[in-house]
Parts: sequence; C-alpha cells; structure tokens
Amino acid sequence: MSNSHGRVVRLPRCRRYNDLKAVDKTAMVQAQVNEVAATMSKAVTAAVERGEKATDLQDRTHQLAETADKFEHGSKTLKNQMMWRNAKVCACVAWNQRGMAM
Repeated sequence: MSNSHGRVVRLPRCRRYNDLKAVDKTAMVQAQVNEVAATMSKAVTAAVERGEKATDLQDRTHQLAETADKFEHGSKTLKNQMMWRNAKVCACVAWNQRGMAM
C-alpha cells in the first residue's frame, strides 16, 4: 500500500483535505451563506434601481397630468374666444346684409 516514504497513502488524503469546503462543514455552509448574501445584495440593488425608476415615472406622470389640465383649460378658453369671434362676424355680416336690403 505504501512505498518507502508512504506517498501512496498520503497523496489521496492530501487531495481530499486540500479543499476545505469538502471537509469542513462550517466552511461549506459559510461559502453557501456568502453566495446567498451576494445574490441578495444584487437583488436589493436591482429593487432600489426599480424604485428609482418608478419614482421618476411617477414624477413624469404627475407633470403630464398637469400639462394635460393646462391644455384642457387653454383649449376651452380658445374655443370660447373663437365662438364669440364667430358670433361677432356673423352679426356683422347679418347687419351688413340687412343694411343692403333696405
């Protein structure tokens, strides 16, 4: 099983104990904890970025709603102005036609 120096017996054991994760349960669990912590860190970072994007989208939505309200108010005002202008023009045309008929 072994030669004069015992290398045949020691070499497989050296290879086995060379990787602490394979031998030490605590090291194996710690490695898993580190992996999970890294994954969770990435997930939290992504969630924060999504939150920032959602906040930005909410701000832009609010600005768009304000702009839409201003546009609606302006369009109603313009509609009323044009209606009165049209009424004045129609009144002037009717007045002129009445004057010509006489």
